[in-house]
Amino acid sequence: MSCIANAGLAAPAVSPALEAAAAPRAYIAQLVDAGLWSDAIRFLAFALPMREGVWWACLSARRAASGGLRSEGAERAAIAAAEAWVWAPAEEARRACLAAAEAMAYDGPAGYAALAAYWTGNLAPPDQPEIPPDARLAPTAVGAAVLLAALGRCGNEVEAHYRLAVAEALDIARGGDGRDMRALSPEYAG
Repeated sequence: MSCIANAGLAAPAVSPALEAAAAPRAYIAQLVDAGLWSDAIRFLAFALPMREGVWWACLSARRAASGGLRSEGAERAAIAAAEAWVWAPAEEARRACLAAAEAMAYDGPAGYAALAAYWTGNLAPPDQPEIPPDARLAPTAVGAAVLLAALGRCGNEVEAHYRLAVAEALDIARGGDGRDMRALSPEYAG
């Protein structure tokens, strides 16, 4: 269960019964049943392949933007840059995500979605020797984007966002695109 360690899920935050779950699906189900949404989201951020994780971050960032949390040009541009990398993961598209994240002051769901895409490859300038990113950077940014997208929600909307986000990630893990999950979370109003 290296995803557990990489996601920074410490033993005190998760009960031994949850740690003992052998299969990732069972582990996620137990986290959800226990209401440990942030742990489930961080685990899924590390469990998904990087492109799929960035796509998930984009879904959450787009939902936060459409909810009016901070819809502005830089935010839309950061989401678009990260989505462009997801659809065509070329080096130029990946590097464009750094400028988009910088325009967002490296903040918010959109900024973290763009950072997640950028952190999937070489961190050095193009004319310098390669500096590979720490393998935890991109998934950490994915988790941050998804979790931050819930900020600004009221009451049960936060849990509804978490429930929807987990459903999206599970759909993406099964080969779906995560876009049609609202039917599974009718209580989600955003």
